Amino acid sequence: MITLTYADTPLLLETPEIRKFVRAARPPALRAPRWKAGPHVAWPSPPAARINSLFWPTGARRWATFFGLAETAAALQIIARAGDEEPPRLKLAPGVEPAMRLLPPQPIGCRECECGSPLWLIPLVDERYFWNRRQAGELIVARGDSWSDLFTELATAAGCDLQQDSISAAYLHPDPASMSATYENPAALLDAAAAAVGQCITVSLDGEVRSLASETSQALREANLAEDWPRLSGGEEDFAVPEKATIAFRTLRHFVPSLRNERYLYEQTPPEGMFPAGSLLAGAVERIDSTAYADFTGGDSTPDNDAELTALAALIAADYYARQRYRTDALYAGFIPWRLSGYDDYVAWTFDDQRGPLTSVHSDSREPTLLRQQSDRTIFDTTIKKGVADELLTAGGTGDVSIYENGSATGDTVAARLNWMHGGQSVAADTEVLLQYFHEEQAWVVIGASCE
Repeated sequence: MITLTYADTPLLLETPEIRKFVRAARPPALRAPRWKAGPHVAWPSPPAARINSLFWPTGARRWATFFGLAETAAALQIIARAGDEEPPRLKLAPGVEPAMRLLPPQPIGCRECECGSPLWLIPLVDERYFWNRRQAGELIVARGDSWSDLFTELATAAGCDLQQDSISAAYLHPDPASMSATYENPAALLDAAAAAVGQCITVSLDGEVRSLASETSQALREANLAEDWPRLSGGEEDFAVPEKATIAFRTLRHFVPSLRNERYLYEQTPPEGMFPAGSLLAGAVERIDSTAYADFTGGDSTPDNDAELTALAALIAADYYARQRYRTDALYAGFIPWRLSGYDDYVAWTFDDQRGPLTSVHSDSREPTLLRQQSDRTIFDTTIKKGVADELLTAGGTGDVSIYENGSATGDTVAARLNWMHGGQSVAADTEVLLQYFHEEQAWVVIGASCE
């Protein structure tokens, strides 16, 4: 006999009469708060809400939901526990007993129901619901900041204790321009940060919050599949995937980003033997964009930072193909304690009055997101700079100029041309100059010099 309880109070099992009536009082869609303009991961839409169904998604941006039914007396007992310091547990089966918070119950009536008492809809959510109602404050990401520091700051803003898998140095650093945010949703930022380092945020049924790397995800998935759980349908299906992944990087010349939406591409293929023969779709290419720059300041046909971009592109492609390969879509009999691996979109535990308790596992189906990465390279945010000539600049010639900001040298040097507009005059070394970058010429030009 199946018994569902919340806060140690029995919930009603759905009958045909109750189901018929509750259709008119469909559980409300608990929509995620909209973000203004901050980074995020475009998660798939959740399935339609059902009575006595626990929806447990992957990610920080989405939260778990459960809609139960209770008679008036039971509903009042549940409401009395709403203020408990520790959230009460929803108990479906051994190993499926998550702690969840009560949202305002909704009274509904049911004349045809055997209980003869007004019913209450009991909406429950996990802690992620409240992460999404916090703000990250003034989040300032500086050049060279570490991913670990960013994850710590975001987890603190969300109000969770995050266990972080190690991050490869090949993932560079957080992109200051796109990861900096003002009073944005910390849960959405956590998902975006995890995606940028090939990881995924998961919350276990025990409330453990983790950012899982690919190796950990594979181990958890294999542990799930090793269990002798009764599978009714589905499983590990092989299907066609793009034969190539193209990793696209923005371009940079002389410390200035290109204005022409120019991209430099690294073409990647899946690791040898990862997919069965015939699974790779000939001619299909998946493009994945990164905010990192390919630096062509040196003037060569390949970037100055080709080595670091090659390593980064290989990691990005490996993460992408791993999520395509290690997929599981299956339906199991009973409530089984499936552990989210990071390769899942969500798991749903549902009591069906005809088929009994069921567990359905759905694989990750999100589209690749923009990866907000950046190397520790100098990037100018303006095309007009002050500097000091390091050598004599002759009219029509080019020489080195040290960049200054707020009266101090930044340590950056550019090659700048002195135009003929100065009447053939030269600019002596140690002279203060004003520079402007011209995109069409891809060159810094001296447009003014101190007369002192």
